[in-house]
Amino acid sequence: MLPLLRLSITALLVLVSSYQAVASEPIFDKGDHVVYIGNTLADRMQHDAWLESYLHALLPEHELTFRNLGFSGDEVKLRQRADNFGDADMWLSKCGADVVLCFFGYNESLKGEAGLKTFEADLATMIDQMRSQKYNGESAPKLIVFSPLAHEDLQSPHLPDGSENNKNLAIYTTAMQKICAAKQVPFVDLFTLSKKLYSEADEPLTMNGIHLLDRGNRAVARALLASPESPFAELGNPTLPSDAEIAKLREAILDKNYQWFSRYRVVDEYNVFGGRSKLAWFGQSNADVMMREMEIFDVKTANRDRKIWAIASGGDLDLKDEKIPAELVVRPNKEGPLPGGAFPYLDGEEAISQMTVQPGMQVNLFASEKQFPRLVNPVQMSVDTDGRLWASVWPSYPHWNPVEPRKDAIVILPDEDRDGRADELIVFADGLNSVTGFEFWGGGVLVAALPELWFLKDTDGDNRADVKIRMLQGLSSADTHHSANAMLLGPDGWVYWSRGIFNVAALETPTQTFRSGASGVHRFNPRTFEFEFHYPIGPNPHGDVFDRWGYQFANDGTSGTGGYVSIGKGQRPGGRQWFKKEWRPVAATGLLSSSHFPDASQNNFLICNTIGFLGVLQYEVQYNGAEITANRTVDLLQSSDPNFRPSDIEVGGDGAVYVADWQNTLIGHMQHNMRDPNRDDRHGRIYRIAAEGRPLLQPVKMQGKPTAEVLQNFFSKENGVRYRTRIELSGRESKEVIDAVDRFAATLNPQHADPDRDESQALLECLWVHEEHRVPNIGLVEKTFQAAEPRVRAAAIRTLGHWANHKLAGRPMTDHLPGWEALLSAAAQDDSALVRAEAVKAAVDFGGLPSAEAIFEVATRPTDPELVDVLNFARSQIRVDDMIGEAIRSKTPLSPAAQTYALANASPNLLLEMDKSNAVYEALLTRERIPAAIRREAIEAIAKANDRSPLEQLAIQLQGAEEQKLGSLNDLADLLPIVAGNASSNAGVLRQLADQTQVSPVRAAAYTAWLNTGDVDSVWQHALGSRDRLRDALSSVGKMQNEAARAKVYPSVRRLMFDLPESLRSAEDNQAAPSSQAVRFEYYVPNPKNVRRETLDNLSPQLTGSLDQFEKYVPGGKKDGFATRQTASIVVPTTGVYTFYLTSDDGSRLFIDGKELIDNDGLHGMSEKSGKTQLDAGLHSIVVNYFDNGGGDGLAVAWQGPGLSKQMIDATVLRPAGSGNLKQQALQVIAAWPGHLDAKIADFSKLVTADSLTGAALQALASLPSQKVAQQLSEADAAAILQTLLQRADAATPVERQSGSFANLLQLGTRLTRATGKAVAGAGKQLNELRASIPVKADPKVMELGAEVYARESHCATCHQPSGQGLPNLYPPIDGSLWTTGNQDRLIRMVLDGMHGTIEVKGKRYSSPPLPPMTGFRQLLNDEEIAAVLTYVRNSWTNRAQPIDPAHVAKMRAIDRGKDATFWSAVDLLAEYPMEDGSVAVAQASTDGWIPKLVQEWKGSDFSDADLAAGGRSFESGALAFKRIGCIQCHKIGNEGGVFGPNLADLDKKKRTPAYLLESMLDPSKDIEEKYAMRTYLMISGEVISGFVVAETATEVHVKSDPLNQDKPTVVIKEDIEHEKKNEKSAMPTGLLNYFTKEQVLDLIAYVMAAGDPTSEVFKD
Repeated sequence: MLPLLRLSITALLVLVSSYQAVASEPIFDKGDHVVYIGNTLADRMQHDAWLESYLHALLPEHELTFRNLGFSGDEVKLRQRADNFGDADMWLSKCGADVVLCFFGYNESLKGEAGLKTFEADLATMIDQMRSQKYNGESAPKLIVFSPLAHEDLQSPHLPDGSENNKNLAIYTTAMQKICAAKQVPFVDLFTLSKKLYSEADEPLTMNGIHLLDRGNRAVARALLASPESPFAELGNPTLPSDAEIAKLREAILDKNYQWFSRYRVVDEYNVFGGRSKLAWFGQSNADVMMREMEIFDVKTANRDRKIWAIASGGDLDLKDEKIPAELVVRPNKEGPLPGGAFPYLDGEEAISQMTVQPGMQVNLFASEKQFPRLVNPVQMSVDTDGRLWASVWPSYPHWNPVEPRKDAIVILPDEDRDGRADELIVFADGLNSVTGFEFWGGGVLVAALPELWFLKDTDGDNRADVKIRMLQGLSSADTHHSANAMLLGPDGWVYWSRGIFNVAALETPTQTFRSGASGVHRFNPRTFEFEFHYPIGPNPHGDVFDRWGYQFANDGTSGTGGYVSIGKGQRPGGRQWFKKEWRPVAATGLLSSSHFPDASQNNFLICNTIGFLGVLQYEVQYNGAEITANRTVDLLQSSDPNFRPSDIEVGGDGAVYVADWQNTLIGHMQHNMRDPNRDDRHGRIYRIAAEGRPLLQPVKMQGKPTAEVLQNFFSKENGVRYRTRIELSGRESKEVIDAVDRFAATLNPQHADPDRDESQALLECLWVHEEHRVPNIGLVEKTFQAAEPRVRAAAIRTLGHWANHKLAGRPMTDHLPGWEALLSAAAQDDSALVRAEAVKAAVDFGGLPSAEAIFEVATRPTDPELVDVLNFARSQIRVDDMIGEAIRSKTPLSPAAQTYALANASPNLLLEMDKSNAVYEALLTRERIPAAIRREAIEAIAKANDRSPLEQLAIQLQGAEEQKLGSLNDLADLLPIVAGNASSNAGVLRQLADQTQVSPVRAAAYTAWLNTGDVDSVWQHALGSRDRLRDALSSVGKMQNEAARAKVYPSVRRLMFDLPESLRSAEDNQAAPSSQAVRFEYYVPNPKNVRRETLDNLSPQLTGSLDQFEKYVPGGKKDGFATRQTASIVVPTTGVYTFYLTSDDGSRLFIDGKELIDNDGLHGMSEKSGKTQLDAGLHSIVVNYFDNGGGDGLAVAWQGPGLSKQMIDATVLRPAGSGNLKQQALQVIAAWPGHLDAKIADFSKLVTADSLTGAALQALASLPSQKVAQQLSEADAAAILQTLLQRADAATPVERQSGSFANLLQLGTRLTRATGKAVAGAGKQLNELRASIPVKADPKVMELGAEVYARESHCATCHQPSGQGLPNLYPPIDGSLWTTGNQDRLIRMVLDGMHGTIEVKGKRYSSPPLPPMTGFRQLLNDEEIAAVLTYVRNSWTNRAQPIDPAHVAKMRAIDRGKDATFWSAVDLLAEYPMEDGSVAVAQASTDGWIPKLVQEWKGSDFSDADLAAGGRSFESGALAFKRIGCIQCHKIGNEGGVFGPNLADLDKKKRTPAYLLESMLDPSKDIEEKYAMRTYLMISGEVISGFVVAETATEVHVKSDPLNQDKPTVVIKEDIEHEKKNEKSAMPTGLLNYFTKEQVLDLIAYVMAAGDPTSEVFKD
């Protein structure tokens, strides 16, 4: 036993402070399980283990078990976790908690006084809720609540002094103390205790003011055990052990805690219990394998508990983890040719023969597993400040296997003899777990070892880390593929890394709790400890680089796409890709900056691709205005070795390029089990690429060199050398560094940019050192801004913006950047668009009027898409438009830049408030959609000033708008008929305009105005000059105001229906006329995985029809899981370049004239992509393919071009595909012409027989008064037209049958039938059938509500399944059943009151009993909800029936069935409402005469412990109940029952308790064994299969779906599965107990408890 540690038993009976009035009881009893919960304070305690060590030492006989459930960011109510992690109660139960130490309050306190009341209520609720639990299975837990620590003032310029935090922490501590006193819960005031410790300490106790260092944790633990105010006080009396006395004990505890931490915070949670855990091969899932590993962790942790107890008692235990569960054997699903299905691997040298390198390059093996067995699975590399290559190795991928030693490490591979091969492998840090990234900083290394960020440092020069500090916790480790990677130090001093989906970050900083589930680039400042989301990209970002001027480029690994990080701040305006994606996935990216390589290689962007193309792609970076793009050039390296997986790329200290090779046969994380034996953990290489015949560089060594000497490296041509210089300086004392940098910068000339001594670049590097050390220097910015290189100037302004809101000791600085306004103004007027873009971003950071002026300056100069995006971002941040508006309204004079900005950007209404001037009027004419009267006023004012007529001025404005491609062009064109009037003198101007314009709307407007002058013959002669002119003339006729001219042109138009002048004839005029609606659609269900043209070509549409414009939904189609192809023609008004925009959720593609322009395919949320193309004026085909995979959905199609601002493509510019038929256009014009009824009837009747115009003529004829048509036609003509009409109507799609034109056809058909008698046999009957075929229109909002009600717990979907197919022999299908689509009264009354008995559906019988009766929803749903859900089921799947109205439900609800009325019997319901198909009630199954009747809605609280524990239950009553509600159908007891569900006779002992059984009956979905989780498979054929998976092979899934044929599972072919869904709800409905009395419920529980044994004790008194 440890000396001086044994205490008397009285010392263990610790009482808490008297003010809490807690009953005298010991805090700890022998064998207690003590569990920490709470925030980072709790989490860090396990890693220092001081309190736990002292308690074990002081209480050796107690054999306490400690588990830590601390979690960064946790609050009393908010505890973020990855999917399926489990809630707090689950984990506390797993730990069997007897005592819970609760650490909360810090994160909540950041909300200040505003959040205090909510926190108080939440804390009280938490205490009550936890006390209501029995985590140990026997009694409520003892709780001890700890306040947050005080915020320590570290006297750091980088960190807050804590004064603001401490104000809030104090009031939250007081509130906690008050709540705990009221609840009689022991409370520990750590706030006051820690303040005292801080004041007495000789050195800081925290690393950042809020998180304890190891010595801080020690001090707090000792104070807890010594402070008189602490509940633990007497434990520390008389003497606490020394550090030496508990060193061995603490070492054992730390080992145990690491085992537990590795289990509780297991890396790669998504594969252990998240979404990917359910992936299975050969019937074995990731979860099966990984949860076995969790069991191993549990056993190993428990083994270490015993060792701890032994040491605490003065002994020891030889720890042998021998009796641990065996790992599951995983079979590879991709087998190689070697024994056991393994794959061959080439030797590292051999593999070079499979490589092709860029001409002029050579490759050699730098290091491999053959030389260095620890070099396995290298994942990231970096070069230190002495030019040595480092790598992180990850043999444990995807995470540490508990039966293996921890081998993940960071290694150093020096090449001191410079022979191009590593001399040795030095292990800098060993025993790590899943190092996904690392980077040098602060004299050490920042390491992402999830879920934490570590700082490691070698202080004694032995190349091994001897300082290890947890810098950050809460990074999330849900998916190591998506976790912190691509770490690098930004020019601004922040450390950047990328992180993808599935991860949920919750990090505590001195000023905030950062929470994010967003995918993209994040950044951390290791001096301030602040954290930010920087740039959205995903779903799995990998690769991030900065160029020599600080421009950043981020990449996504999964999609292989990348973006220029223009703004940061979580923004990605425009969403543009900066290079064309060709391959995926991407593991890493880099920039080639090395004078060892030719000039053509400098600054090239490099991509490591790991599937398909195995190698390094190379792109040339181009700076175009404010845009930065990269174009592919010659590939740097490609390998034909299928195991070559380039995982990272670095330019080494010698200037060569180094490529890490993960070297693995298996690369996909979804395609194979995570422990597939073919996931290699024995290979890894690093290759070196050098230029032939060019000397390598001498590695620069900086460590230990004087700062002045180190600064000379800023003249290096290599980005890497300058970068490492800043890293080296980051580890030196700031004052010494800044003084040296300022002396160095004073010697530099910003105009001197010689390649061998680029002083402007050196100045920029000095500026970045100031940023990293957080010392603003406006003079250095001004000097750097004088550089000739615009990218250096741009970078200087970027830094200026970074310093706008600089904080010193946590407080914003003011007046620290004198003269910034002039500097920003100069940047806004710079010749370079890159500089102007940075000026706008900096303006956002500064805010205020000077910033607005800078934005005005930039906005009035040339822009490009990047600058436009930046300007739009700025407008959204500092309200420049509002500032302009306020100035205009208050008549405040505007600066020239502001005036120019206002004229270009202010709204029309604001422009009208400005003093009228020609400039204002000119600006108004550039705006779209302003009132015509205002536009006309502007034309007249400008015309008067220029001494022109208004029409002449308008013609000039139109010509200018057409040349400048203004969005107001069409609006100006609409003015032509108004301004021109009917004056014949205007004909010359109008003719000239019609001659010169290339824009269809302008020509059409000119024709309208010209026709109004009465010069009809001239207009018509001009129009006949081309098909385009004639098309525009036809569209202008309907807008004429001159009736005389209209009458004169009528004959000319009428002739065109029958024939065109020979010079204008075209094959288009012989094409069959399409629908009057512009967009023709094809609709497909279920949705395919993509909407490539060939994919849809191979499918058969379930619906076809027409729409007015592009839509996400089509009439009659589903709202989830579908695809559409929508085809039309688009009217391009003028020749030019057009940009199309396609936004969708999920995938979409857009085709113009048969060529794919936009690929926005795949599974994603609302995401916009665009494409540009040159188009001639006229009609062009446009096709939009779209699919929705479920969840959110959306589709938007827009365009932008000459004279068009970005706008949606709507019906005004769409025409039916093939609508170039001028005859049809003439027919449509005549159809809309007033009068001429007799002539129209005669003409249209003739044209019905013209193949190309049959449809259009028939529709036109049907639009006329049908009685008049029938009277005028001869009987023969009427019969012929009727025959054509019936054929056309019969061929109409369901969507077309819902249109008004279809109703017109049927009306005309009825008249013609009467007129022709029996000339057309069966016409009347066919017309009736056509009317009956018109689909019912259901309100989408009603359908949405109905779907929600249908899916509610224990409503419809539980039994009838989401597919409406039910389960064979268990629950009847409602899809395709007259019970659903038939009589509305019958359906409503059945749903209101429920039903029992035997029914037949689709040839199968369903009986209750033994099945449960159908629930009545009279008390559960209101009229609106019942109407909605019934409308939903009547119009979903294959059902189509009349919607149900809430008033109809109310009427049925009001029918009185008598006070004793209960469920309908099937016989009674069908007697009142017979089936429409004539079928009668089937013979009812024999029963015991029981009729279900609702007794009470039972809850768990209705049953006391005494109720459940009482004996003397009735066996007969329990057995009867078991049969009556259908338990026997699925569950077996004794020799009776099915085995569709769990065999209740074989229940686990822990589950065979009355409380568990009651809970399972009341809430069947709370605890579902995986094998009884219902799964639904949507097959390619459209068939839906639901059931339990009983077996699985590589190609098949065997599903148990029929309880009466359980030996014949349904075989599902995996290749035929379109979509799979796991139902989180049990197939057993809730509410089954509600038909029994309390005694009957207890009898049923007893029957199951006894496993059907009548001799059981539960049936004895």
